[in-house]
Amino acid sequence: MSTLNLRAESELLTGNFRRFIEPAWKILEPSTPFQPNWHIDAIAEHLESVSRGEILRLIVNLPPRAMKSTLCTILWPCWTWASDGAKSRWITASYSAALATKHSVDRRTLISSDWYQRLFPAVQLASDNNLKQSFSSKARGGMFSTSTGGSVTGLGAGIILCDDPHNVSESHSVVERESTVRFFRQSLLTRLDNQEKGAVVVVMQRLHEDDLSGQLLRDGGWTHLSLPAIAEGRTVISLPSGQEFVREDGDLLEPVRLGTGALEDLKRSMGSLAFAGQYQQRPAPEGGGLLPRRFWRYWRPRNVQFSPVSVTLENGVSAQIDAVELPDDLTLALSWDMAFKDAKDSDFVVGMVLGRKGADYYVIDAVRGRWDF
Repeated sequence: MSTLNLRAESELLTGNFRRFIEPAWKILEPSTPFQPNWHIDAIAEHLESVSRGEILRLIVNLPPRAMKSTLCTILWPCWTWASDGAKSRWITASYSAALATKHSVDRRTLISSDWYQRLFPAVQLASDNNLKQSFSSKARGGMFSTSTGGSVTGLGAGIILCDDPHNVSESHSVVERESTVRFFRQSLLTRLDNQEKGAVVVVMQRLHEDDLSGQLLRDGGWTHLSLPAIAEGRTVISLPSGQEFVREDGDLLEPVRLGTGALEDLKRSMGSLAFAGQYQQRPAPEGGGLLPRRFWRYWRPRNVQFSPVSVTLENGVSAQIDAVELPDDLTLALSWDMAFKDAKDSDFVVGMVLGRKGADYYVIDAVRGRWDF
């Protein structure tokens, strides 16, 4: 390829992250064909906006094996270095040290490849810091990888990327979950060189209502790109450029790779709670995780007749459920969940009167509000 053509291709790729992805993919996955899909375009445009400083806080939630690590943690930093002359400094973190190291090695492999060096010769690795988990450029940019809970003392970055911060097997442990969130808030966030202009990206599958994504989204101030495997209702996904992707109810995210049959098999093997989180990015399934909607009944006062209650079950089927008569010999309990702050953004205070007879439990009354003591 002539020098002129090389320059033209280099300018084309550095000007658009989406164009960079496919040829770079061939370097890392030479035996696996690249499969374009609209969700790749959506992620790429959001990440490019982060590189330009237009988005400073981004959360991307999508199912396993949907290219999140390849796109966000490997290709995007390499593209940014090609675009900024390898001057930016990065800290990337994942739940596992082995996973974090693999991502780092893949980035270095791509940067060192003949293809990358031919197109972006200004990006040169420094010989004084060229390790598996940490390497620098001659322009004094840097990429450092660590695991959740690892040491980041003394490090600084313009972009912090947190990829799968939670271990799936430990995500329902309050202690492990809060340890991850604490590391993110108290250690990782403090490493930004410029708290006003530095960028933070969290990319993960949802695992629990109180996982890192859940807590950050409740904080507010984050751009959120949520990509469930199956669209639940009509959804409009707006991109930074103003382009929109419309998903109709039931549309699959990647029908070629993950069709209806495969998703149904996963749901049966994983269970509805795990599937709702990891694949639907909704960690609490409709109808509840512990008590599915089909288990619920309705009660009526003694000697009062009600018509059957119409409900829609998890599978979409409508059912008529008869109300049962409230027993007169219940064991009663009064339960309160209290957060007495009386602020608009405080947790709710909830009080319930519960009754029990045998294996049946009855909600007799409930109140809910944001109240002071």
